[in-house]
Parts: sequence; C-alpha cells; structure tokens
Amino acid sequence: MTRRWLQYVAFVCLSVFSAACVNVRLDLDEDLSDYRLEVSRLEQELFQNPESSEAHRDLGVIYLRTGYELESNRHLQDAFSLGNRDPKLIFYLALADEMLGKEETALRLYETYPDVARRSPYRRLMAGRYAVLVRERANAEMQLRVEEEEKISPTVPEEAVAVYELVFVGADESYAPLGRGLAEMLSVDLSIVGQLRVLERTRLQALQEQIDLGRLPNMDPATSPRAGRFLGAGRIVSGSFNVLGGDEVQVFGTLLETNTSERQDLPSETEPLNNFTDLEKRMVFALLDRMGIELSEAEQRQIQIVPTRNLQAFLAYSRGLMSEDERDYGAAAESFAQAARLDPTFTMAAAASERATGMDTAAGTTSDVLSAVTIIDPPPRGTTTDLISDRLARLGEGVNSPLISTTDSRKPGPEGLPSLPDPPLPPKRRN
Repeated sequence: MTRRWLQYVAFVCLSVFSAACVNVRLDLDEDLSDYRLEVSRLEQELFQNPESSEAHRDLGVIYLRTGYELESNRHLQDAFSLGNRDPKLIFYLALADEMLGKEETALRLYETYPDVARRSPYRRLMAGRYAVLVRERANAEMQLRVEEEEKISPTVPEEAVAVYELVFVGADESYAPLGRGLAEMLSVDLSIVGQLRVLERTRLQALQEQIDLGRLPNMDPATSPRAGRFLGAGRIVSGSFNVLGGDEVQVFGTLLETNTSERQDLPSETEPLNNFTDLEKRMVFALLDRMGIELSEAEQRQIQIVPTRNLQAFLAYSRGLMSEDERDYGAAAESFAQAARLDPTFTMAAAASERATGMDTAAGTTSDVLSAVTIIDPPPRGTTTDLISDRLARLGEGVNSPLISTTDSRKPGPEGLPSLPDPPLPPKRRN
C-alpha cells in the first residue's frame, strides 16, 4: 500500500469521524469542517511522528474550538505527557478540563500563570480565568454555608483574619474608594505575618452578596460574630475614615474576636492625606499589638515596604478594586492601568491590571471564553466543506476545462497549506 493511499485513507477516516460527531458537538460558532485541511495536515504529521507534542496540542485546540471536548482533552493530555508546557497548551488543557467537570485540575493549571512570560497573552487569560473561578467558588460556598448555617462550627480558628473595607463617613465621595484600597493594603501587610491567615477579598464580597440578596437580613458583616463564623474567620478587622478639610485623613479601626464577641477599638489616627501609607502602617502595628503577636525582624522590614506614595495612583487603584468587586472588569483594568501609569513603581497596580484584563476576557461560560479568545488566538482555516465540489474544481484546473458557474459558499484557505493528494486508481479486476 503506497504512502499516498495511506494519506487518502486517513483523510476519509477523518471525514467519517467529523460526520459522526456532528450530532453530539457543542453549540459553538465554529465547525470542524472549517479546519479540514489543517486537521488533515496534523493527522499526517502525527502518522509520521506520533510524539509531536505541537501537533497533539494544535489538534486538541481545534477539537475544543469545534465542540469535541473528549477528543480535545485526549490530544492535549498527550501533548502534556510528552513534556509540552507552553502557555497555549496549559490554557486550553485547563479549559478542556473545565468542560469535562474537572474544575480542581483546571484551577491547578490556571494558577501556574506566574510562571508564564509577561508578554504572553495566555498569562493574562490564565490569571483572569483563575480569578473568575475563585470568585465563583467563593459565591457557591457562601451560599451553601448560608443555606446550611446549622452545620457551621460555633468556633473558628483565630489565626484566620477577615479585613473589611473601611467605611467612608465624609462628604466628598471622590475619596470613598480609599476605604477599599486601605483594606487591601492592610490585608497585604497582615498576610506577611506567619501566624496569621488572611482571607481573600472574594470571600468577603461573596458574603456581602448573600446579605444584599436578603438571605441574611439585618447583619453587618464587618461587626457581627455570626459573619465571622460564615467566613471561618476568628478575627474581623473593620473601621471607618474621613477626609478633614481636604488635606488630612482620619481613621478609626476595630478588631472583633469572633469566638468571644470581644470588640477592641483602636486609637484614631490622623495624617496628612499624602501620608496615607504611614497611617496604614501604624494601623497594622496597632492591630498586631492587640492580637498579641510578636514580629520577626524580617516580617517587620517587609511590612514597612511602601507600594506607592502617590495618592492619585492609589485612588485609581482603589477605584479598580471597587469595579472588580462589582464585576466590571473592563473598568477595573482601566483604573489599574491608570494607577500603574501614574506610578510606574506601583507593581501591585500593574499585576492587578493584568488580572482584570484577563478577567474581562475570561469571564462567563467556557463557550464565552472560547469565543473571546478567538480575537487573541485566531484559528487556522481550511478550505471548502463541500468535498465533491473541491475535487471537481481541482480536476477542472488540471485540464483547463470550464465548470458551470454557481454560487460558491466555500471559505478560502490560508496560503501555504498542502493540498490533499489525489487518491490512487482502484486495482484492475483480474479475469
């Protein structure tokens, strides 16, 4: 059997496979027949080199785009098993795992985004999808805890700390976002302490949404021990702030012990508005003192690090946090990017911009993500979906014979793709 005949058989098998799968594919915009030539080329490559991880990866991507998750997952897993760790493979493998209900595996793949080069668009997609899934899981977990409140343990670990947004009590609402930013800075600094475990902001937001939906009426999540039990937080940090005369900021802090319902008010702190970071640092050390925690020298030095002293950059960053919690990821990305422009050394803003940009693209269902990522990763295209017309067209070109003109709905293929070989003539019948 000649090599050309083997190639022809492989192509026929691929066509049969495509036809057989039409009734079970997902409802996506792309069709496997659009990729006819590319799939044929990749199958031929794997026939010659079964250990081509790139061919497995690209086939996996095509099958995922066209709704065949099982076949996609098989090829992507094969590429991964062959040692391929490029960002495109990791992203699509995680997405395929999601489609097959393997969310834990998908999360572990997405969370490797810090290992991806910053210039790669897949880094943003992985960071964004990871953040979206974490937020969704927090919401689902909090809803379940609210529905099964009687099963929640009455005692919670005191090392777990929840830091709530500081409430603005002033008149100029343009400063209100500072409460979200200051809470984030407190969380970052407290998370440096080895004896503490600071809860993610997404968990606090998830509890707030349950309250907003009326499932937990008349409960202040920042001051209620009941809220601490929902969150699994032994300590709750909250407070309020005001901007006095337009150039001074005053902060009032509170520490609530969930297990004992003991509340400790911190001394109020006042600083010039441009020295907001100094005020936040003093609040951190006051909280740790009330908790009875002694810091190591390394922890003290790390807490003293200031991410930015630029007030306008910090305000933009704080607005980004608010937009992100409201699921307006595009607006969040713009605010974070503005903060990074105002202070190029504000690395937290740059990282947040990357995350929010990815969330803006990677939010929604897996089908939504596939549709959105087409802009970043345009698919290769095959030629016609009509095999008979394609065959006649090529035969007509060979003998310069005209064909009857009809409306042609075929899609042009990319230049440089090899055309399929002509099948061999059938063997002559023996007498």
